[in-house]
Amino acid sequence: MPLRRLSRIRILLANALCAVCDAGVGAFIALSVTLYLQIPLTPELLLVGILAALLPDMDIVPHIILGERIRFSHHQTWWHRPLLLLPMVTSAALWFLGTTAAIITLLGLLYHYLHDTEWRRPPKDGIAWLWPFSQQYLSWFGLYPPPPTTNHRKMLKQYWLQPSGRSEREISIGLGLYSAVILVSPLLSPLYLLPSLFVIGSAVFVWSGNQTVDNS
Repeated sequence: MPLRRLSRIRILLANALCAVCDAGVGAFIALSVTLYLQIPLTPELLLVGILAALLPDMDIVPHIILGERIRFSHHQTWWHRPLLLLPMVTSAALWFLGTTAAIITLLGLLYHYLHDTEWRRPPKDGIAWLWPFSQQYLSWFGLYPPPPTTNHRKMLKQYWLQPSGRSEREISIGLGLYSAVILVSPLLSPLYLLPSLFVIGSAVFVWSGNQTVDNS
């Protein structure tokens, strides 16, 4: 296989690895809600939890699939506007999927936005929690102007195309939570653990070939 094609596959898989933590937390949220309500965790509710925790990042998925260079900060798109998305998506889930799915959706989205909220000082990223009332980002330390557009490819190279504290931590959390959810849910077949094997294989493939990444 040509080197350039291998590089693109690694970049695609590295982007997928970025989503592992959110997916695992989404699955755990679905389990937690069903345990609290004393109802079984079905595959449908599991999927709702995972998709809700991933939904705000859908703005860059088409660019990733098409192999396009991401030249904008996706935290500045309307997908990362909590005051808009939280009520809109939760209401849609309530209307089409029911109360339990709506609760899972609300918590999954809320988790994602909290995860994206900046905690470093000085802030380097974040989201505009108060939009449309304010364009400024809200962090744990207060309001600040939106930072310059981040370099998505540079972020991948720094954290995900090679082992790093961030990638190892987030993948471990995501895999641990997702695997625990499957193992304690009687209605879910052990076959649902196959995505965990895919993640492990993807990490090995991406990290073993990071020296061949195309930076053009």
